[in-house]
Amino acid sequence: MCSCLDCFGWGAEDPQNLQLKIDIVFPNFHCESEKCSIHSPGIVENDELLAFLLIDPLHYDKEADVVVPEAFIELTNRDLSLLRVSYVTKATAQTTKDGLIERGLQNVPPKTRLVDEVCLAAAEAIRSVVFEERRMFAVYDTGLKDCSGHASIFTHTGVLSDRRMRKIARQKIHEVMTQRKSSFSQFHASLADP
Repeated sequence: MCSCLDCFGWGAEDPQNLQLKIDIVFPNFHCESEKCSIHSPGIVENDELLAFLLIDPLHYDKEADVVVPEAFIELTNRDLSLLRVSYVTKATAQTTKDGLIERGLQNVPPKTRLVDEVCLAAAEAIRSVVFEERRMFAVYDTGLKDCSGHASIFTHTGVLSDRRMRKIARQKIHEVMTQRKSSFSQFHASLADP
């Protein structure tokens, strides 16, 4: 049997089905206890603060001043990308922000994006969400070559294979991730220099 580190390597080949594969090979979020990326500093601890960068207009309704539930749709498509606050520098956060903005400009027609807000949550708050007596989310260390402080929220096959459960999962992660927000500038200022 492969290790979590080996199995997460599948993501490069088939990122859309990585969550399904990991849940089948390592059920009950086993890989939270093992390092999953050669680029990460180690497993994500419960007390770690995680950041989700909000893309306006995709994730945020400025008029209503709310994060829309669709902001978290990637959770049930691929996985939900986060930054591990303790391991991200100002430069890495800025590069991540710039990349999100650039992707909008690559659309046809180009779409202007802003990244002015950040949602923050502790790993423990994400991991503690239970629905129908089953944990819904895992937080894995999915460090990237150019961003060692990258993490991902995964869910399980019971959620991924059921439309109603996917909607519930997005609502639940929305509840957790939107309890604490910050401006990107405040978040950026709180990070370490490179």
